[in-house]
Amino acid sequence: MNINDLKIYKFLLYFVYTSIFLAPFLPVISLLGVDLFVVFLLFKRRYVSFKSPELFFLGFALICVLSFLKTPSYIFNIPILIFPLFFFLSYYFLTIFIRFFNSSYEDIKKVYVYFWLSGIYVFLIVILQYKNNLKFLAPLL
Repeated sequence: MNINDLKIYKFLLYFVYTSIFLAPFLPVISLLGVDLFVVFLLFKRRYVSFKSPELFFLGFALICVLSFLKTPSYIFNIPILIFPLFFFLSYYFLTIFIRFFNSSYEDIKKVYVYFWLSGIYVFLIVILQYKNNLKFLAPLL
């Protein structure tokens, strides 16, 4: 992985973790960004993975397609197949995205510490905003 790909990779990785805390729609947008990045890398490197975790998500996607072919279902004239297929393929690309990350234990530890510290920050903000409504936590705060 060259330097520009590694910078994009780290940005997307932090964006995925941060988006979980910010809003309910941002994880889907960040997952779509990860998918586009991985598709670009797959075409660039001609890499297809059929290893253990990736194979499960491709299998679930295939089951969704076969199920839809047997009994097609629609909501507002939109095939239901689109939603689970999008997410199973997104998880497939996400596992490839994680597999591309060839880094040391310290880098992975930094990402997880960033994730948990962000979560603690959001938790404290929520507790402080609802301090007046939570009388039983008032002595602790």
